Parts: sequence; C-alpha cells; structure tokens
Amino acid sequence: MSPRNRRWSVVSLVAVSIILVEQHSVVAQAAPNVTQAGASTAGTLQLSGVAPAARDAFFAAMDAWHQWAFTEAYELANRAVIADSTFGLARVYRTNIAGGTGSAASIAQYQRAIADAAGRPAPEQTLVLAERATGVNANRLFAAARSAYPNDRRIALDQALALAGQVRIDSLRSLASQYPDLLGAKLWLSYYLAPGYYTVSSATAYEALTAARNAVRLAPSVPGSHIALANVLHYTGHDDEALMHLAAATKMDRRNAYAYHLEAEIFLHDGKPQRVERARAALDSAIAVEPTAARRTSDQLDRAMALLYDGRGSEALNEAIAAAKGDETIGAINNAATKYSQVAEIAAGIGDSASVERWIAEAHRVSPGANVLAQEVQALSLSRQPAAARRAFVAAFRDVDTTVAANNSNYHRLLGMTLVAEGKPTEGIAELKLSDQSSNAFATLSLIDAYAALKDQKAADATLAALVARKDGVITAVSDAIASYRAVKRK
Repeated sequence: MSPRNRRWSVVSLVAVSIILVEQHSVVAQAAPNVTQAGASTAGTLQLSGVAPAARDAFFAAMDAWHQWAFTEAYELANRAVIADSTFGLARVYRTNIAGGTGSAASIAQYQRAIADAAGRPAPEQTLVLAERATGVNANRLFAAARSAYPNDRRIALDQALALAGQVRIDSLRSLASQYPDLLGAKLWLSYYLAPGYYTVSSATAYEALTAARNAVRLAPSVPGSHIALANVLHYTGHDDEALMHLAAATKMDRRNAYAYHLEAEIFLHDGKPQRVERARAALDSAIAVEPTAARRTSDQLDRAMALLYDGRGSEALNEAIAAAKGDETIGAINNAATKYSQVAEIAAGIGDSASVERWIAEAHRVSPGANVLAQEVQALSLSRQPAAARRAFVAAFRDVDTTVAANNSNYHRLLGMTLVAEGKPTEGIAELKLSDQSSNAFATLSLIDAYAALKDQKAADATLAALVARKDGVITAVSDAIASYRAVKRK
C-alpha cells in the first residue's frame, strides 16, 4: 500500500466484511491531534446532531489519515459508523480509506452515505459528495464546502489532496505555510515533492527533505513523520538513514503497512544478498496488518513485482494471477479487471506473448465496463501483435478529446508504441517523444525496442540503464518491474 493513491483505489470492501465489522467494536487510539491544534471553531465543521462518540472518532479518523496512520484511520472511521449508523460523512470516509470504488459493496456504501447525509445541513451534504467525487468535480464540491467552512483545516487538506499535479503541490505548500502546526500538509507536501513523483529537480528535492525534517521536529512521536522522511531519504539516495526512520516508525506503530512497503522497496534496491527475500518478507508484514482482504490482494501483486525483479517471471505471473482472482472472489471486479490487464502486461514483458490475449479477455470478462484499453495497447504492442494493438488503440481514443493535455500525451505514447509494434521504429520514436509521458516505463521499453530495431544498440542500452536506475515507486509499478526483468534477461 502506498499513499500515492489517495483513495487507495486498488482496495475494496465486500458486503459481508462490512456487516461483520459493524457488529464488532473496534479499539483504536486516536492519532495525536496536531492537525487542528489551536484552531478556532468559527467556520469549521461542527457536526451538531451527531452522536458525540461518532463525531470524535470521525475527526480522529481524518487526523489519522492525514498523518499516514492508515489502518488506524480505517478503524476510527469504522468506529464512527458503529456509534452512529446514519453518519453519512463517516461512512463515505471509511469507504474512501478502504478504497474499492469498483466493488458493488462499496458503491452501495456510497449510496447509503449520500442518502443518510440528505437530512444533514446542506454544506455537510456537499462535503459528502466532495469526498465521494474525483477530479474536477471533487474540486468544485470541496470549494463549495470550503465556502461554508472557511477555517476548517482538515477540509482544506482534503481539498488539496483531491487536486492534481502542480496545483496540488501549490495548495499543500500554501497550507503548510499558513498553518505551521498542520502536520498533514508537511507530510503530503514532502511526498509529492520527492524525486520520482512529479519532478527530479534538486530544488524540489531539497524542499521535500526540509518539509519532512520539519514534520519530524514538529511531531517526533507520530510514526507518519518518520515514514515521510524515510520516503524522501530513499528517493534522494540515503537508504541507511531511511531504514533507521522506518524502524522507529514501526516500533511506534507495528500496523503501518506503508512503512513495510517502503522497506521492501529499499531492500530491492540495496544490492545486498537475498534482496528479494527480504523485500517479500517486508510485504508479508504489510499483509499481516492490512484491515481488508482486498488490500491484501494488492500486496500480493507487489510480491509478484518483487519476483519479476529477480527474473522469476513464471512465478511472478502466477502470483499476479492469484491476486487478480482474489479481487474477483471478493467482488472487487474493476480492481480484478485492472490486475488481469496487468497480468497481460507481465506476460508481454517476460515473453509469454501467447497468453497476452487470454488475460486481456479475462479483464473484459470480469468487468466489461472497466477501462483497461491503455494496458491492452501496451501489452499487445510489447508482445508484437500489431493488428490487435492497432484495434485497441483506435478503441481507446474513439470518443476521447485529444486536445486535452493528458489525453494528447497518452495518444502520442500509445500511438508510438503501436507504430513500433508495426515495424515502424522511426515513426514510433517520433510519437513517443511527443508524449510528456515518454518516461513511462512501457513507452521506454518501446523506445528500447525501436532503437534495437534500428541497430542502435548504444542508445538502446543507455535507455534501458536509465530506466532500471529509476526509483519512482517501483514496487507498485508493474511496468518498471518488467523493465528490470528484461534487464536481468539481457545480462
């Protein structure tokens, strides 16, 4: 699990697990309330009319989430729902923390939350909708809620996290400056400034390190502060110090799965003996503390990625298949479809071209409405199936406005990959370089293939070396794992 996906989109709840957990009280300690310390109650969310126990647990859940105590945040949000089953805001927050927007059970939870909020004040209803929404809609709804609660720093931080790109960073930077004791703003700012997320400039790396160190000074007893600092230290090449802070964090909170994930990522890069075994052991520790079955299937996919790094392609493929089937079993069908499409990409990456279409078909079978066309183009291109790749490319952009920057970038990237698969390496390279996602690992693999087709082995080797040297969330990035596997195969 990684905080990179704010809604934990790879996670879902099933109806049975929700029913069971609501029948049992969950014991959890609230995170230290650094977030709202000293804040005036004027212009803040008050939740009058909500059971006091539910209200207090909900605010503590928000603080725990903001401070990277993710398991605790889930338990506190769940406690709020147990204390008041009509508390729509707590219900939507709990579902967000668990992720799983693709499961029927989670959709039912959102519908129930919105229905329950209908009797609450209008600004609170808007906030529920904002927490449920994504992208531009979320920002508009949060802006409307903020107009009613202009001094609520928790809501301001949630709005900032709902933004994207430089706008998100600017908003977090503003909050950190405006409220020096707002710990969550420092943690998330350091995260999104760290090399490998949006940028690799030395100036932003320094700012990320400064924000993280300030977080530790502000709240040395909060595990999330140490994890945030460890994250930046890892991405700036200080792994030994990062591991020291992760050890401190897990000593304070042995249930923080992200700390174990970051350990696994460091182990994969440290070059020491048994790196894969140590990484997989760290992921096992994460699995042991995950609160939902769906979160565990996500960790299982990460274990598959570690196997790929060791060149154990068949084992990796089997474990990724098991993770996809696990999501399907618990009803997280969109997540299952995504994982099946990733299985297809793994198959392409390890040279098992014959099974690529089978796993693409599985993705469409389990969730016909899931949008996995980009993964489909990538898998088919890398497995040298040009006709099928071209069909998937046309389908992917049939109703897409390519004048939008992100869509335009995807268009050039996927077109470039398709052209390379069609045996047109020069045209493919030109298209790939028009994409601002040309550093996307799949696009880079196509560049490598194109250079090799043009007999420019020096350019192919240099491109591959640069790709494998990257540290941009590789434990969860199937594409980078495939790149590393290919590097192993080439040695």
